[in-house]
Amino acid sequence: MCLNIEIKDLGNYIRIEPLQRLYYGSESDWDKNWISTKISVAAGAFSGTYTADLTSFDFENFKHALNNLYDNLNGSLDFKDLEGYIKLIIKGDGIGHFNLQATFCDKPGLDSAELHFELSFDQTFIRPMVNSLKEITEKFPIIGDY
Repeated sequence: MCLNIEIKDLGNYIRIEPLQRLYYGSESDWDKNWISTKISVAAGAFSGTYTADLTSFDFENFKHALNNLYDNLNGSLDFKDLEGYIKLIIKGDGIGHFNLQATFCDKPGLDSAELHFELSFDQTFIRPMVNSLKEITEKFPIIGDY
């Protein structure tokens, strides 16, 4: 079974797949929470895959924000990982439809490339996304103090 979170809309998709925990040999709790993650996107004629270093904190924060959005159809969330690989802005219309504005960056800093696009989904897709994030955070729990 492939462990990932996926958001789809009419052939466009976002797939975030944690691969493995990165070990830096550090005693710092912070350094024990990095996860090598495969990012796959398709938007119109554009598609691509790259590897990003996310943290277990990123997945945990995204899970809680999405879960809150399920109960607030007029709500919004602004998710950005620590290093700037992913930025997602999701806004509800109050009746169960959500618009997602996505920005994906292949590497932090100078000489990076970005892809910006939008897709839509409805409330019924949020619960499966939260469940996927629960599986991810169970496999890659936060180590140490948060």
